[in-house]
Amino acid sequence: VTPPVEPTAPVTTPPAEPAAPATTTVPDAAPVDLSALEGTVWSLYYLTAEGKTQTVTATARPTLGFAGGKLSANTGCNDVSGNLTAQGSEVEVAALVSTKKACTDPAAQQLETDLLAALEGMHTPTVRDYTGGLATLTLRKEDGTFLVLVKNK
Repeated sequence: VTPPVEPTAPVTTPPAEPAAPATTTVPDAAPVDLSALEGTVWSLYYLTAEGKTQTVTATARPTLGFAGGKLSANTGCNDVSGNLTAQGSEVEVAALVSTKKACTDPAAQQLETDLLAALEGMHTPTVRDYTGGLATLTLRKEDGTFLVLVKNK
C-alpha cells in the first residue's frame, strides 16, 4: 500500500511570462471597456493569426499604449498610432499611421507586418490579473486572430 500523496501548496507568485496560448483559444478573462485601458502600456508576448502562434522574443518585443481614445505602439521598428472607438464590449482600431523606418532584421519586419494586420479592426479586449501584480491583456478578433500582452509596471 502506498501512502497518500501530500497536497502541494497553491502557487502564489505569478509566472515569469504568461503561458503560451493554444492556437484556437484564448485565456478566459473578464471583458473590459476602453476606459479600463486608459493610461496603460502593454508588451506583446504572443500573436496568433491564421492558426499560427508567434512567440515574441524579449529583444523584439513591441509595446501598445492606450490614452485619449488612441492606440500608440512601437513595433520594434516603427512608431504607430491609431484611433480607438468603443462599441459595447468591443474596441475598433482604425486609421493606423506609422513611421516608415526600414527594419534591418527580416524577422522584425515580418513581426511588424503581422502586428499591424492584427491590430486593425474590431477586437474584444479581456484582462486577466494574476497574484503578485502580473496582468495580461488579450485582444481577440472574430477571425481567430489574437494578441496576448503583459502590462508594463
